[in-house]
Amino acid sequence: MSDDLKQKFNKQVGIIGLGYVGLPLAILCVIKGFNVIGFEKDNNKLSLLHHGKSYISDISDLMVETAVKNNLLYPTQDFSLISKCDIVIVCVPTPLAEDKTPNYSYLFDAMESIAHNMKQGQLVMTESTIVPTTSRNEIIPILQKKGFIAGKNFHFSFSPERIDPGNDKFKIDTIPKLVSGYTDECRELAADFYTQLGLKVHKVASLEVAEMAKILENSYRDVNIALANELAQVCKLSGISIWDVIEAAATKPFGFSAFYPGPGVGGHCIPKDCTFYTYLADKYGTRAKLAECAREINNNMPHYIISRLETLLTNSGKCINGSNLLILGVTYKKDVNDIRESPAIEIIKKLSDMGAHIEYHDPYIKTLDVHNIKFSSIQYEDILKSKADCILLAVGHSCYKGLDFSGVALLFNAANNSVGSSNNTEIL
Repeated sequence: MSDDLKQKFNKQVGIIGLGYVGLPLAILCVIKGFNVIGFEKDNNKLSLLHHGKSYISDISDLMVETAVKNNLLYPTQDFSLISKCDIVIVCVPTPLAEDKTPNYSYLFDAMESIAHNMKQGQLVMTESTIVPTTSRNEIIPILQKKGFIAGKNFHFSFSPERIDPGNDKFKIDTIPKLVSGYTDECRELAADFYTQLGLKVHKVASLEVAEMAKILENSYRDVNIALANELAQVCKLSGISIWDVIEAAATKPFGFSAFYPGPGVGGHCIPKDCTFYTYLADKYGTRAKLAECAREINNNMPHYIISRLETLLTNSGKCINGSNLLILGVTYKKDVNDIRESPAIEIIKKLSDMGAHIEYHDPYIKTLDVHNIKFSSIQYEDILKSKADCILLAVGHSCYKGLDFSGVALLFNAANNSVGSSNNTEIL
């Protein structure tokens, strides 16, 4: 921090929500010399942290153990300790409600806790993804309930998380940070804090610009993945390899970025954020037609995968009802331990409803409960011994690369993992 701003803060940071965003941020703060109080309501997560165990694939047990044992990270449910923090960062989920509107219950609950325990001069920052105008019109009024005024008695910044779990190239400490503020001073204080964490900071003009930028980033991904998924279906009908097409197009050094088809789009960000965009458009009396179409295409991919699988089985003299199927990978993307909104889970549910006998393997998910049906992952060494009528490669985990599936009855590769191909292999 600059000298004139450094005196405003000591070294105590509070982080509300120790999930896939909050825990890596907490560890980064510790590494950079801050003491962190981590506020987390999940008893299981708290127990793991106090025992030096991590539940996030990008954070090692050693990182957690070192931080907790040396009293640099204190995980707690005591929200009164917010009053001890100079900086409070909110990293809670903002999922979709059943009616596809934003569910801000976790976010607003966190803000109520901050308002109740706020101290003079505190810097409050939100990293949770929200619909534009939410900071100004909904969050700040909550924080001002006790009489403190934003920009005067406390500072407020919105800086959206951009973390990409499982991405070894871009970690939390290498991803540029968008920073906005309720006032210019709020923005400068937040920017100086993130700079002290070693992050490259890009300051933006308003809270709303930062909010909308995050929505754009993930809507862009959703739309382009939808194009790849649609192309895959047309290429299949045309007898053209979508993978060869993308590889060829990617040789163009400008105007093209490669996106790839798959069994759908899941996870904590992309499906939700694109829906936030359609919600925002509807709020102002218009439609985000391209985003709506992308959501429809990507949401339909599990059905498309099942229809392809059904054709494969039919051609081999079988049907889904009564078939033995092995699903490889159940997380929402490769090399993470997160199953939120995973297309593979949707595929398993539908195949089970159609009468298939399902087994699965995933190195990150040992047990699975799909609509009250309990599954346990088979052992890795048993994959190639499987007598399944068909193996569906749904998630391209690194551990599947190089496996020789020539000895199995049938393989449907929906992940384009490097597993080779033979007469028994169907590729998306």
